[in-house]
Amino acid sequence: TYGLLTEIPDTRGALARELDGSRGGGARVRLRDLGTDAIVREGALRSDEERRLDRGYFPFFGYHPASRPVVQTLCSDVVRRLGDAEPSIDPSTLFDDQYISSAGQLALLALGHYRAIVDARTTVGERTGVATQTAKPYDMAGAALVAQEAGCAVVRLDGDALAFPIDAETPVDFAGFHNAATADAILPHLGAALDALGVRPSRRESD
Repeated sequence: TYGLLTEIPDTRGALARELDGSRGGGARVRLRDLGTDAIVREGALRSDEERRLDRGYFPFFGYHPASRPVVQTLCSDVVRRLGDAEPSIDPSTLFDDQYISSAGQLALLALGHYRAIVDARTTVGERTGVATQTAKPYDMAGAALVAQEAGCAVVRLDGDALAFPIDAETPVDFAGFHNAATADAILPHLGAALDALGVRPSRRESD
């Protein structure tokens, strides 16, 4: 199994990153000069081991106006529970970034620009009854593999392994964490916050 991500900058960009990974073979990142097509720099892509639960981007994705209040309630509850468990955390340094690209989100996670991401749009849509766009396997399967091979945890909302057919239709909820230590710290609070909302992670992606 192989995944490839290619950055497509606008006309102001001179360099582009390429990330790829194969199951069990790790992940790599290359910086390519768009003018000459030469590879400027390349090397292994590995997540760091820092158990950092603040001072970074921890976005919960909610693009549809009708579902956004529920997504923000979920995010706020996770942050509150995390703060109660880890009093040294500064919640004012947990930043949002509504980047509308599942593959791009996972690339930023692997590169360490995001520390955690949560895409619960399917589950939230089912709770609110509001139809909304969701991530699909073709959006994020390759990027999820690259992030996992870089050392990130990319899992279902309940922490189980992702499993879905490779198609363009199946809704996929997922959570991603820059490393296992961050996942272990946040996942229990995400589960408790989903329970408090009366939401159970959708199982459709593994049917």
